[in-house]
Amino acid sequence: MKAAANTEQAWLERMRAGKACFARGDLAGSARAFKSAIELRQDKAEGWINLGSTLLQGQQFADAASALKTAAALQPGLAITHMLLGDAQRLLGKTADALASYHRSVELERSPMGLNRLACALRADLQTAEAESLYREALELAPNMTIVRVNLATLHIEKRQFEEAQELLGSLSGARLPPPEREEVASANRAIAEHARLAPAITQLIDDGDYRPLEALLSDLPRDMRKVDTGALERARQYLDW
Repeated sequence: MKAAANTEQAWLERMRAGKACFARGDLAGSARAFKSAIELRQDKAEGWINLGSTLLQGQQFADAASALKTAAALQPGLAITHMLLGDAQRLLGKTADALASYHRSVELERSPMGLNRLACALRADLQTAEAESLYREALELAPNMTIVRVNLATLHIEKRQFEEAQELLGSLSGARLPPPEREEVASANRAIAEHARLAPAITQLIDDGDYRPLEALLSDLPRDMRKVDTGALERARQYLDW
């Protein structure tokens, strides 16, 4: 009995050490501590989940997926496990597996973060109606979750619903956003501004066949938007050769 209590105490200490390392950004130390905890208690899903999360942060996606699959086998009813497994699978390029994991996570718990993850995966799979519905459900649960507003605004832009996108982005004005979200908002605002700038010339091209106004506007694109899609050029070259 005493030996079991000692093992449990040692496991808790190693888990606390892993979390402390993770909190200060020491991912290698965190992974070592969680692996050490797992050596004591391989039957506890929490150790595998924390190890998987740490490996995911360290971009060791295959090892993260393996750890999270073990956690899911030990305790299949935890939504967080399936959500993190979906992240690892998505980053490994296993789109169908990621979608299945995100769906399972949401079946277990309709949390705002889980709904957002599933919506993003569905949006990437061009299931836009389902994605929009999930984004809106997430916002109902967590109105201040800015990343969902950013993602929904981007979806509206992809659907050419610029007024709806602009309204969502406007609601973020003055909000303190993390750098990735700030960059996404700036990019979305640029896309809306460029649409407004180019739309009349595009209409003229469609109605009158006059390409000159659009050509002049495109030649005046901001420098950071003058990017060449080399893949598209290569496909065009192959088509011409054919």
